[in-house]
Amino acid sequence: MIKKYIKPLITLILLVIPVYFLVLKNRTGNTKEIQISEYKVKKGDIRVGFESEGKYITDIVEPSFVTSGRITSINVDIGSEVSKDGLLATIESSEDYYSMLSTKATYDKAVAAHHAFEASYSDLDKSDFSTEDYKYYSEQENQLREASKAAEALYNKAAHSLNKSSLYSPIDGTVIDIYFNEGETVQNQNQSNPIMAIIPKDKTSYVESFVEDLDIAKVKVGMNVKFTPDSLENQDYSGVVSFVSPKGITDNNGLVTYKVRIDLEKDIDLFDGFIGNIAFLSKSKEDVLIIPNKAVRMIDGVQYVFDYPETDNKIKIVTGLTDGTSVEVVEGLNQNDTIAITK
Repeated sequence: MIKKYIKPLITLILLVIPVYFLVLKNRTGNTKEIQISEYKVKKGDIRVGFESEGKYITDIVEPSFVTSGRITSINVDIGSEVSKDGLLATIESSEDYYSMLSTKATYDKAVAAHHAFEASYSDLDKSDFSTEDYKYYSEQENQLREASKAAEALYNKAAHSLNKSSLYSPIDGTVIDIYFNEGETVQNQNQSNPIMAIIPKDKTSYVESFVEDLDIAKVKVGMNVKFTPDSLENQDYSGVVSFVSPKGITDNNGLVTYKVRIDLEKDIDLFDGFIGNIAFLSKSKEDVLIIPNKAVRMIDGVQYVFDYPETDNKIKIVTGLTDGTSVEVVEGLNQNDTIAITK
């Protein structure tokens, strides 16, 4: 009787065992090993807002002549400190120069004619002069006097125009670049060709950003900003938004941006043209204890982190501001405490 059931039983066992090991293998292969690592609590900044690009700009003055001509002298060098109304350069304008010579010659002739008339009149014997004679000579002298005045006015005008061929500094500052050399000719239509660049003694510097239309509504005058130049690694400069343009600028791709100006609290080590990242901050906390968000566990409505390496020991904490990646720790931890992070 027993022998009757042994054969089927053995067959059943042989069928079940491979299936069991197959299932076990699949379960083992699909099991993901939990990795726990150490994290040391540190101090840092929490920033909530959005980012854009910006450029550091210094308002540079570029004086230019009001006329065209050949540069006869440049009286400063790069790096020279200049004072307001100090002579920077001179230009030779042939048109103004010849106009001055021509009007000067006319003026000299008019004065000479007037003096000659006065000398001739004084030598005349006036004993037989009638009233009409005196009237005639008086009219002649008045005409010569008026001619002299008119010629003098034209000469003064020409001399004033020639004086415009001298370039004077409009500010106190330092020359940082010179665009022309002595002997070169400058064509200056509407003062379109500056001769040099001067940075003001009391310079005006700011960061300019062009914010996209999706973010511009978040930007307000007085908003706190952090500017991080690409060339100065990990160096932040604090500032505030001082101007938001209401006028949009549309590029060739249809992207609309708005000009935003940011005044920095300090600008040490910054140079004109520096490009960098701008963080527009709606909220921020600086130099606070921070940990990764993923280190925090919510148990029965209470926030905890787990000690390391004693991962069974949970620590109750209170958190503050978060940027979605890191979170501020208000209570429960100290700097350099070690906690567990689950990967």
